[in-house]
Amino acid sequence: MQVSYFSSTHWDREWYQTFQGFRKRLVDMADGMVRHLEAHPEFEVFHFDGQTIVLEDVVEIRPDLAPRLKKLIADERLIVGPWYDMPDEFLVSGEALVQNLIMGHRIAKEYGGNAWKFGYLCDTFGHIAQMPQILSGFGIRHALVGRGTNDHTTDRFYNWTSPDGTAVIAYKLPDVHGYGDFMQLIGFGNTPVEESVFKAKAKEYFDAKFAASKHPFLVLMDGIDHAPLHEHTATYLTWLRELYPDMKLSHGGMIELGDAVAEAGGLTAKQGELIEPAKQKGGYVHLITNTLSSYYPLKQQNDACEAMLERIAAPCMAMAHQRGGGVCRSYYELAWKYLIRNHPHDSICGCSIDRVHEDMRYRFAQTSDLANIIVEDFIHHDLSASHGKPMNDESHFRAKQDEMDHRLTLRVFNPLPHEQQGVFTFTVDFPTNYPNRFSEPFGYQQKNSFTIRDTAGNLLPYRITGMRRNQIVRVYNQFTKRVDRYEITLAAKIFPSTVTPFIIEPSVEPQRNMTTLLTGTHSAENEFLSLSVKTDGTVTVRDKRSGDEYTRLNTFASDGEIGDGWYHASEVGNRTVYSGANAAVEVIKNSPVRAAFRITQTMRLPAEMRYEGTIHSEFAGIRPSAETADMTIVTEVSLDAGSALLGMRVTVDHNVKDHRLRMMIPTGIQGPWFAYQTFCFIERPAGRMFGDTSTWKEMEPVEKNINNIAGKRGKNGGIVFFAKAGIHEAGTFDDADGTLAVTMLRAFRRTVMQNGESGGQLPGKLSYDCGLYFTAKDETYADIFRRYLSFATPLYSHTVSLHAPVCDDSFLTLSGKHIAYSTMKQPDDETPHTVVVRVMNLSDERSEAVLTFASDVREAYAVNLLEERIDASISVKGTTVKMPLSGWKVASVKVTFAEGK
Repeated sequence: MQVSYFSSTHWDREWYQTFQGFRKRLVDMADGMVRHLEAHPEFEVFHFDGQTIVLEDVVEIRPDLAPRLKKLIADERLIVGPWYDMPDEFLVSGEALVQNLIMGHRIAKEYGGNAWKFGYLCDTFGHIAQMPQILSGFGIRHALVGRGTNDHTTDRFYNWTSPDGTAVIAYKLPDVHGYGDFMQLIGFGNTPVEESVFKAKAKEYFDAKFAASKHPFLVLMDGIDHAPLHEHTATYLTWLRELYPDMKLSHGGMIELGDAVAEAGGLTAKQGELIEPAKQKGGYVHLITNTLSSYYPLKQQNDACEAMLERIAAPCMAMAHQRGGGVCRSYYELAWKYLIRNHPHDSICGCSIDRVHEDMRYRFAQTSDLANIIVEDFIHHDLSASHGKPMNDESHFRAKQDEMDHRLTLRVFNPLPHEQQGVFTFTVDFPTNYPNRFSEPFGYQQKNSFTIRDTAGNLLPYRITGMRRNQIVRVYNQFTKRVDRYEITLAAKIFPSTVTPFIIEPSVEPQRNMTTLLTGTHSAENEFLSLSVKTDGTVTVRDKRSGDEYTRLNTFASDGEIGDGWYHASEVGNRTVYSGANAAVEVIKNSPVRAAFRITQTMRLPAEMRYEGTIHSEFAGIRPSAETADMTIVTEVSLDAGSALLGMRVTVDHNVKDHRLRMMIPTGIQGPWFAYQTFCFIERPAGRMFGDTSTWKEMEPVEKNINNIAGKRGKNGGIVFFAKAGIHEAGTFDDADGTLAVTMLRAFRRTVMQNGESGGQLPGKLSYDCGLYFTAKDETYADIFRRYLSFATPLYSHTVSLHAPVCDDSFLTLSGKHIAYSTMKQPDDETPHTVVVRVMNLSDERSEAVLTFASDVREAYAVNLLEERIDASISVKGTTVKMPLSGWKVASVKVTFAEGK
């Protein structure tokens, strides 16, 4: 038999204490760890929890430890990485996971060593389907996982396979004690164990473990939450060798053990996501599912920051870098560092004390500020390149208004590599002395009179939807000006990966549009959909392509919540309250290109849960309060010309406590449902997946992880829920309505080791930017994802007082059946005139990604996720790069352009 003794600790950066509280304990632990390793060479190796952020956190307080840590890391006595910090997998994006591992590798090198090439995921709450492919992209062939698997369904060692077929050899942590399994024999601290007691316990342990598995391999897990280095480990290893003289025992050596397991063969396979609820009783093995819906505002901020970095700031950096400009790369790296410091599971999952989640908001704000610096610098640099005068030239802002050319250009930047054609709302700043105005008959309200044309000279229909006069705007640095700020909605075509200009010119005649999408007081229609708003606040949509009708949309359900950040639980006798009383309906947009209704519903709900005792101070029970509160939900529903998407902006005036709120979507479609997960779509059966779990420790919930996209498809088409940010939990009932239930919020008072806190109740107004997309029967997952990116990725616009109708060529255009975009970025090594593009095949069919650039390509080759060159078939011709992709493959290509192009 071959055995690895795994010495480690697991360090939650913040959880039931704040970061600083935990750091004090971490610094003390690290000091003792360093001293013991230096003084005891017989203690061969210690694993610092698969992270590198612990090094930064320690050295910031104890810089004197830095050279000593570097020496231990260089000597491979202290193993660090591959992660920067250990993230939750379901609540962060694929690009965030990639960046986390890149940072982990980088910091390990800065500390004199190499990142541990092992997928250490000891405490994450389940695992995404594409994790083996992500790990493989970093040269990692082994993983350690626990939650989401059970001993009765999963071998100790197995091949864990991604949808594309990439596999890693996975070690399954034991159900009962997990990553502290062997530590139970020796205790948490450093009190020595008697030899006879240790040997007796070890024999019993070994006999049980080898009897339970066909594999002659074992890992002795000695490391649990915030545990110190166990100083008597070398002695325990000696005793084990005496007890089993023929055993091949190593201190550490997890990769070597994994290689031996692979060579022995006979491994079973598990494919895809690992989300089994826990069956066996015990302290460790909990899947912990409902962190997906805890602290919605944190998830919303995180998703917005991720989208800003990977879909906007990264392409801006790449394009600016190619053109010889852009801000220092450190802004980008620091933005990611702030964001990823919010990704440890106890942070992003929303299951910590309130102070932790208050601290997270600061990091999100820093991420957003840094990303905006990158984008704003790119926009100003782009203007300079287009017009030959630097944008920090005072003359742009010191000019008197009567000297300005009143022809304006609205410049719209699309960071995505595909065209966007639809209805958009932009802000346009007019000079306060704009020469052409009109008003209705007797001058009730003056409005500027102007036309909007595209670069081909086509007149575009628009509607003024907002107007504020004499506004102060900061244009650049300390320079400001006064403008009349208009909000304008128009139908347009926006070119990919470039700035699309629209020419705004004064018009002598009033500019009005008399057509409308409204077909009645409560209804509207476009080429694809007909919409009707009912008096109970629900919405009916008929898909004109298929004839399918979807009723009772915009329905909400509230039920009791007595759980916490980890789990949803309802009280005995729980009631579910549905929306559906008389609603107020307003028409708020009425134009040729957009119709919109505001629907106001009121739900009368218990004000809170009551935790009651008797007059004898005995605990009596939990029940909803007799006092009620009226919770208002306002939904703005919009229908755009030429679109199969129903826009929904939901605002909840959240004034009740201790409940769960879900949006209920009766799809009318039986059978399985699908959801987007990192780099792939997951298909699941309706209802529950794992049979009867009523006697298990965790009964399987209907709700599962999603990443802002979930839907159902029938033979004629389907319906897909989109959220711009923050929605990660949904499920479908196996009922006649094919109901898709989307969790909007969970309000709870319980927090870990506290006597109740208020942060998790989420008081105040909560907003949700979401929509329902109605698919045609032949749409692919890539089509759906492309439509989602257009929905969820903001366009950047600004008005310049320059007549600049020229549209630059699209920096990148991506095409190919089943091919979807992830990011375009500056290479980590900052190679001049070079970008890295990451794409994915969202199907099980082989396809080809076609990347067309504005410049001639000198060289292109495939790289792994560390951006190291790998062998792959890629062809280059002129401005086009073609790359074949097998099903569900994630691929990165490094492209270098001809200089001066």
